Amino acid sequence: MKFGVDYYPEHCPSDIWEWDADQMRGMGIDLVRMAEFAWSKMEPEEGRYDFGWLDRSIEILNSRGIKTVLGTPTAAPPVWLMEKHPDIFPVNASGMSVSFGGRHHDCQSNETYRTHIRRFVREMALHYKDHPAVIGWQTDNEFGNSHQQLCYCDSCRSRFQQWLEQRYGAIEALNEAWGTVFWSQTYARFDQVPSPMPTPNSHNPSHLLAWKRFCSDLIVDFQRVQVEILREICPHHFITHNFMGFFDKTDYFELARDLDFISHDQYPMLFLEERIKRSSPAHLGMALDLMRGTKEQSFWIMEQLAGPTGTEILGSTPR
Repeated sequence: MKFGVDYYPEHCPSDIWEWDADQMRGMGIDLVRMAEFAWSKMEPEEGRYDFGWLDRSIEILNSRGIKTVLGTPTAAPPVWLMEKHPDIFPVNASGMSVSFGGRHHDCQSNETYRTHIRRFVREMALHYKDHPAVIGWQTDNEFGNSHQQLCYCDSCRSRFQQWLEQRYGAIEALNEAWGTVFWSQTYARFDQVPSPMPTPNSHNPSHLLAWKRFCSDLIVDFQRVQVEILREICPHHFITHNFMGFFDKTDYFELARDLDFISHDQYPMLFLEERIKRSSPAHLGMALDLMRGTKEQSFWIMEQLAGPTGTEILGSTPR
């Protein structure tokens, strides 16, 4: 049984890292997850890498017998990258590009972004591939968490059209399967099929279903870009990802295929009133059953609520 905690040394003055490690060791902590949101700290400008602070933190923890799981920081690309390549910003369902801030401000189909991911993940993996205190990796963070209404950019539309052509083969087959004769929606070419942005009335439900399946496959493919690099460079490290119960942006069974085991983020009390019912004991237990079923094996709890949650709203403290 591993007993761990998520740790963010980049948030804290370095002169308390030793104290932190002592407290963890006193509690019986033997594992930490770090760096999943620290891209700007590890690469403050393009091509200038700084892993020194993370090296020091890993060594301090290791001296207390605490091992490290590293997160690839691709859920929060740094501002210098977004300034240089604003096309990476995702587009919402209303056709508006989102702004920098928060996290997941990235289009997962964007080839420029994928090129930077390959470059950085490779550099990070090479740096830690032989470190005795690093035992595994978490890809990104909570795929689909902030992408419920993203992304509808030109890159995603083009990828969607390619996905449809691979799935149906001929546009006539798509028209037949979708029943596009209804409301004069018949297409002559795959490049006419839009991303399902708002219409004056309703979308064809088969169109919406295909879009959902495409979005899920896109996330699976986005993760695979990183997994392939980590498998090549760090074959002795495990790879996991932190799932989120019943979030339905991604087919978790497909996402799990490329992982050694899955992890789950368990939050018994959420801070938005309309979601309290989703935090009932029965619902939480059902989510855990689903997590076990994704690979039909045991799994990790990578995040566990220990205090009040909240971003714009301060949540309640669980008993």
